[in-house]
Amino acid sequence: MFLLPNFIYLIQNVLFVALIILMMLIFCNMLYKFLPFPTNHSRLVLQGKTVLITGASSVNYTQINFLLNLIYFYGAKLILASRSIDQLEKICADLDIHNKYNANKGKLYRPTFLRLDLEEVANNEEKLEEFVKTIKLLLSNTNLNEPKLDVLINNAGQMAYGSGQRMNLNVLRRMINVNFLGHVAISQRLMDWIPDDGAIVLVSSIVGRVALPYLGAYSASKHAAQGFFDSLRAEDRPQLHILTASVGYVNTSLAINSLNEKGKTIGRTDPGQVAGMSPEYSAREIVAAVERRETDLLLAPFIPRLLLSLRLATPNLLWFLLHRRFRNIYGNFGKCCED
Repeated sequence: MFLLPNFIYLIQNVLFVALIILMMLIFCNMLYKFLPFPTNHSRLVLQGKTVLITGASSVNYTQINFLLNLIYFYGAKLILASRSIDQLEKICADLDIHNKYNANKGKLYRPTFLRLDLEEVANNEEKLEEFVKTIKLLLSNTNLNEPKLDVLINNAGQMAYGSGQRMNLNVLRRMINVNFLGHVAISQRLMDWIPDDGAIVLVSSIVGRVALPYLGAYSASKHAAQGFFDSLRAEDRPQLHILTASVGYVNTSLAINSLNEKGKTIGRTDPGQVAGMSPEYSAREIVAAVERRETDLLLAPFIPRLLLSLRLATPNLLWFLLHRRFRNIYGNFGKCCED
């Protein structure tokens, strides 16, 4: 009998706390609607939008193939940029062929392309100016006084495997240039042409949030890009939609063109990527996140998400587990291509 009043008192306290939390959530939701967030824009419809995608000719990176096809068949005006003009020509020709046999009633636009080497634009101001002028010409085929770019997708990138202690600094510089500074240079110069209801997308990696052993150079470049675009999101244009997509393992052969610690091409598939999510699924999720006006997409299964939680809760345990897990997987991964 004496336990009953205590039980009722406990229930009252729990209900009171629940009510306070509910009121706070309602208040935050109401406040959220009045703050200048990109999610206050209407859903982004890609039909008729001009979309620039870097790294568009990554032959071994199947995710970009699905990404291009999705955006193209949604009716966007594609501008493709990459180092390989031959591959870009082939991709555009393939899209045109699909267009002829397309059952979709919506209007499709013939894609255009231009050459872009992110390492060049990161180190050479003249190359950057040349790229910007070409983009301006491609965007000037409208009745607008100023060029307008609706969506910029920073997709280009390269991986490097190897010990942080033995990593050649030239390989580290290349990772920083391709995965970070190149994207920054392009985004800085084109940002004024992107309206607030447009979007800047950074296709990043889960290692931009938690570093993995023997991926130090790649992780560092992705951490740098993550930090820059997170900061940019909270600066002068809070209404501009900036999405960072942190993608986990995808079942592609991206690692084949990756570098080892001495700068040589690895030429083999990462076993982690073979067991990863399908490239079609990852591409669809990225496009859906752009349409929904998301600002931070974590596209990874349970284990990578658990690593992020361990990074905050018990970092020393995380480092120990990563050491035990990846020492034999990635420790000798890049040595297969050495003489």
